[in-house]
Amino acid sequence: MPARSLSFLYINTFLALIGGNMFNYGLIILSTDTANSDGFTGLVNFTNYVPTLFLSFYAGTILDRYSRLAVVYIFQSFFIATSLSLATMLAFGMISESTKWILPMVALVNGSALAFLVPGRFALIANIVPASSVPRATMVLNILVIVGFGIAPVFVGLIKQYHDWHVLFYGIAAVLIVAYVTLFPIRTSYTTEYVGGASAYRRFHDGLTFVRSSRLIQELLGFTFVGLFVVGPIFVVLPRYARDLMGMDEQGRGVLLATLGIGLFVGGMLAHAMGRRARHHGRWIMISCFAIGAILSVTGFVREPYPMAALLITAGVFGGIVSTLIPSLLQGAAPDEIRGRVLSFYTLAFQATPAISGFTIGLVSDRFGLENALWIAGAFIAAAALLGMLLSPELRGYTNERHRAAPAN
Repeated sequence: MPARSLSFLYINTFLALIGGNMFNYGLIILSTDTANSDGFTGLVNFTNYVPTLFLSFYAGTILDRYSRLAVVYIFQSFFIATSLSLATMLAFGMISESTKWILPMVALVNGSALAFLVPGRFALIANIVPASSVPRATMVLNILVIVGFGIAPVFVGLIKQYHDWHVLFYGIAAVLIVAYVTLFPIRTSYTTEYVGGASAYRRFHDGLTFVRSSRLIQELLGFTFVGLFVVGPIFVVLPRYARDLMGMDEQGRGVLLATLGIGLFVGGMLAHAMGRRARHHGRWIMISCFAIGAILSVTGFVREPYPMAALLITAGVFGGIVSTLIPSLLQGAAPDEIRGRVLSFYTLAFQATPAISGFTIGLVSDRFGLENALWIAGAFIAAAALLGMLLSPELRGYTNERHRAAPAN
């Protein structure tokens, strides 16, 4: 029953990503309110993603060696545990300026699950649908990821406007528990729990060798870094920018960030349509990355909510195109027996980039100010996109005809 299992995977992804992004965004604004430092907030955000730097490659070997569904079961429970733990500590008054270092530790545990869950969900698709359906199912899954990312700040803002911190994180835990239950009906074609043979190191080495042999995959991973660099500044610097320089409350900040999600959704749908209509997928990725940087560089000069919302929606459209096309192209370029390891490299870029950019731009903000941090980040993205256009001939010439002609696995 592939259709039923795929539907429940979509539901699980949607709910889990809403809860997970609510946790990430809630942790960011909690860190800001606790320490009143963009540098510390960037550190917490970095800590949430730093396990990916060390675990993503190992996660790929695990996903190609054991049941991918079981991996998702195990590590999604980490999300529930961290949310409940943080909510309880907040309820008993254990989080304050003097104990702020608890927050990076909570983020570290939560981040350990991210290293397995992000590639796990994408790799699991190949165990549910035929190989010919994997790229399109990946696009749909990624659109749900985008929607969860976009609407999470609204829910955080609404809850935090009227309730204490512990209520927010208990609510997040409830969403994650419901998401966990939706895993139960999923059935896969993965018939063995263990695929014997090579060691974990050998399997990692094979994955690395494959990535190094594919210029297209390397270029896609490079543009993943460029396109996702914007996430760090938006989630670390922009909430404080909206509060301090635009005079917005919790609910207003959440709604403002949700406009980015609206754009991401529209961009994801456009990318889905491009799957059959637009020829030059690679060029669209490159142009979109440059546009993201150009738009972000303008935001540091805006003080009014409506112009800022318009900029975020526009940036979101281009971001949705990038974040939907790239994993779909990666899925089509990787054979199933090595797909988990290839996607683990994508996870590394997907998770590490916001961590690095958030921490770096947080320090820039502390040193040079909020508005300067935003235009500096935007200029970096635009310049990196231009350089990438020159250095990425495979992606520059990539078309959807090549995507459809990729061998089925």
